[in-house]
Amino acid sequence: MKNKWFRNSLLLILAAHLISCSEEKRFSGQEIFVDISPKITVYFADTDLSSQYPFPHSSFLDSSLMISYNMLRNSLDTIYFEGDTLKVKEGFYLEKDGPRRTEGINNLVYTSLGLVLFNAKNVMIDKDGPSYIENFRLIESDLFRDNVFYSIASGGVSYYLDWFYKGYDQNRENLFFFARDFKSKDFKLIKFDLEGKSFKEMPMWANFELINNYEVEIQNVSKNHMPFIFIQGDILVLSYNYSNEFVIVDLNTESERNKKFASELFPLRKRTFQKIDLDTELIDPEDFKRVMDLIDEWDKDVAFGNFEKLPNGKGFCRLVRGATLGEDKTDPQLFLEVFNNEWDKIGEVSLSELEPNLSTLFFAIGDRLFFKAKEQDNENYMDYYFVEVDF
Repeated sequence: MKNKWFRNSLLLILAAHLISCSEEKRFSGQEIFVDISPKITVYFADTDLSSQYPFPHSSFLDSSLMISYNMLRNSLDTIYFEGDTLKVKEGFYLEKDGPRRTEGINNLVYTSLGLVLFNAKNVMIDKDGPSYIENFRLIESDLFRDNVFYSIASGGVSYYLDWFYKGYDQNRENLFFFARDFKSKDFKLIKFDLEGKSFKEMPMWANFELINNYEVEIQNVSKNHMPFIFIQGDILVLSYNYSNEFVIVDLNTESERNKKFASELFPLRKRTFQKIDLDTELIDPEDFKRVMDLIDEWDKDVAFGNFEKLPNGKGFCRLVRGATLGEDKTDPQLFLEVFNNEWDKIGEVSLSELEPNLSTLFFAIGDRLFFKAKEQDNENYMDYYFVEVDF
């Protein structure tokens, strides 16, 4: 570990209960080291974005270079680092008409067959830049011909805990996402074959009952968090915003393993929403505000993010946002769960105790984790930290 540039360090020795495939085991946690850099500040105004807004949707071109959708410029910019300094290079603008027309972007992913852009209804493939963009609509697929209300929910509506699309199966050139019918509340796990250009419904490996139990619907107002999707090699992982449970699927055999782990730092599930009965259609602004306040308060309970690779092939990690409920209006704590390459949890740590200014926006870059600072003092400058994890 490099200690020269780091001021915070934690040595963590934990004991925990492992519950996996209905088998409970007890084990001693390993030593986990977490080092956090001093705050780094870079000039950000030349991106036309404000540092006080969410980080732009991005996808890695390689281990150190990202392509990013700049929603203000409607362009695809390049993000990279020179040493510790974040750099943004303005890219080409997306076209609104003609053969390279795009119809809005919710996310993007770089694949070996080209850049894939998608929104709630379309999968768009940009093969090489100059040629036309191939556009595939869900409603034109035989899979959805009986219902036109399906829309893409790419691995989680909980954008504040994961801005990166992680459902690309590079070994088979497939994209995975959930498609949801907001009229009937039905949802499917979908695979899009990039080579065959076709949609296919996959087995529902996610916990259907769990998902439905954590959907909030009051009259014409609803909120849900579809499962996160994370693919690494031949493994697909489905996890939840509202529970620490997750399922591991072998894409070769389609066999599955369900896992959940104990914690001494945070609850294992978000509390279920206490339903209220209203006779009104929420036309009155006060009724609508009351409902939205109740939903927002519920959503402040513990929340789990998607998985992320630890640098240097050491395993995986997951961010957990602690609860901020009732009279307690303090900032929620951030925790990091650490897993080995066999998906066994080996420890957990409170990041907020080391650096309370870490936000939920993070990703692996090089041999470190990048964390955007929670407090951005000047919209023209971006503040962030680097975090090293070892065990």
